[in-house]
Amino acid sequence: MVLALAVGAYFLFFKKTAAIPQYSLSAVRKGNLITTVSSTGQVSAVNQIDLKPDSTGKVTFLNAVVGQMVKSGDKLAIIDQKSNELSLSQARASLASSQANYNRVISGATKEDLKISQLSVDSAQANYNSSKADFEQTKKSVAENILQRQNNLADLQNTNPGQSDNKRNQIITSAESQISNARTALDLLYKILNDDTAKVNLGALDYSTLSTTKNDYQLALDSVNQAVMSLANAKTSLTDYNLSKVKDDTLALLTKNLTALTDCTLLLKNTIVSTSFSQSNLDSYKSSVNSQANLTNSGISTMQANWQSLNDALIAAQNAITNAQLSVEQQIVSAQNKIDTSARALENAKAQYAKLAAPAQNSDVRSAQASLTAAQNQLATAQFNYDKNIIISPIDGQIAQVNITLGSDTSAGSAANVGTAAITVITKQKIAIIQLNEVDTAKIKVGQEANLTLDAIPDLTLKGKISEIAGVGVATQGVVNYNVKISFDTQDDRIKPGMSISALITTSEKNDVLLLPNEAIKSQGDKSYVEILPGYETKNNNQRGPITSAVKPIRKFIEVGLSNDIDTEIISGLNEGGAVIAKTVTSAAVKTTTSGASAGGFRPGGGGMPGIPH
Repeated sequence: MVLALAVGAYFLFFKKTAAIPQYSLSAVRKGNLITTVSSTGQVSAVNQIDLKPDSTGKVTFLNAVVGQMVKSGDKLAIIDQKSNELSLSQARASLASSQANYNRVISGATKEDLKISQLSVDSAQANYNSSKADFEQTKKSVAENILQRQNNLADLQNTNPGQSDNKRNQIITSAESQISNARTALDLLYKILNDDTAKVNLGALDYSTLSTTKNDYQLALDSVNQAVMSLANAKTSLTDYNLSKVKDDTLALLTKNLTALTDCTLLLKNTIVSTSFSQSNLDSYKSSVNSQANLTNSGISTMQANWQSLNDALIAAQNAITNAQLSVEQQIVSAQNKIDTSARALENAKAQYAKLAAPAQNSDVRSAQASLTAAQNQLATAQFNYDKNIIISPIDGQIAQVNITLGSDTSAGSAANVGTAAITVITKQKIAIIQLNEVDTAKIKVGQEANLTLDAIPDLTLKGKISEIAGVGVATQGVVNYNVKISFDTQDDRIKPGMSISALITTSEKNDVLLLPNEAIKSQGDKSYVEILPGYETKNNNQRGPITSAVKPIRKFIEVGLSNDIDTEIISGLNEGGAVIAKTVTSAAVKTTTSGASAGGFRPGGGGMPGIPH
């Protein structure tokens, strides 16, 4: 009875009302609204010329330092490119030769010229005789080459154990060694499986591993005799069949051995120790089994490698014969071609001698003149290429960058290779180049002001104006960006091209307009509205903290204008000082209590709800 009264009193005395929301208010205020866009970019010169070497080589002369003022035509660097210098030297020599030839044609051959020409005839005759002797030697050598390759193949195919090539005997030796190793491994498995001190311990954690190991041990043991028999047959005759049989049977034995050893490893993992079978005994078995498994794996690899070595040698020997036979005709044809070529050379030498001995003809004079002209043109081209080694400033300006040093190499992979700027010359005026996405680009126009800062010079703030907006954007990963150039109101010598720069561009500014925080404005379709809390239509400066109210807010549609990241302009629908709900802070449950009681139970008393206006 007492418990029932207590429970009833609790529910009457403590009674909860519905959850009541709390609100944070914001007042409509007058202020200035500034909208901006920002981005980062780099400093650039208004006019920048990259001087690139047109040839490769070492820098032998350098008259360029960053910051140095230069004039148009100043010689800044020279590249000592050896191939161009060699070409120039060869062109000069060719011109001298052509000039001498022209003079000789005009004056006719001298006795010395005839003597030299006769030497050419004698040399061509000797080459012709030599090529004929080479032809006979070629026929003999190709025949010997084929015979040698046939003998090599015969050695590899010899099945006589006493005369066979080592590669066949290697298979026998390897098989004999691996069978012996397999027997050693089987002896170890027998010892473990029949160890009286470990009978109750083996596989105690999983007895299935014991039976599996015994079964696979027996399979491996049964394979020994077959491998031994195949080995004996192969020792008698090293035929391909016998070698293949001993290889297959030995590999089968090793594979079954490896399976049994793997089973035994698992068996030992499931083995426990005792007073009769210590941890050291178990570790010793594990180590021995692991060693035998590694040895078996190595044996499998050795057998396979020896077999592959024999097959590769047979294929190589057969291919060598085929290739030698294919090359016979080619070598004979080549040798015959040498005879034909030397015969033509001999005829040409004889004709040249006869031509020298004959009086000069008009055609010879014209040919010599053409050769002389060609040599003169070649020299002019070589001189032009050589002159390209000199780097000259094309404008008046300042050196902004030097990527070469005295003695450095402009070949590929160096600091300044062909096609890469060796020296950069700029005018003194500098600008900022930034990138804006298509949304921000639509907000700006030429002439708008920008505030500029540089990480490299933190104490410097510059004013600037937009001087150029790119007409065509560049798409990168689906985003279209536009280059924007900003001219500086003042130039500062500390600012260098290539420095990172940040720009804040003012796109619009409205003064003395009604403002609300962005969080207070909500939208429904294309319309904007705010929520007003009845009883709090104006903001009281004495109000502190969230307001708790059970009254439902009233929705009021408004017209908005510009906005930035913080505030939005109110065009109509609200007046200065008006209060709106910025956000719902939380929800609170309010508890009511009674303060009096009557005989036989409790009665509810009259209590107000704190925080709710009356």
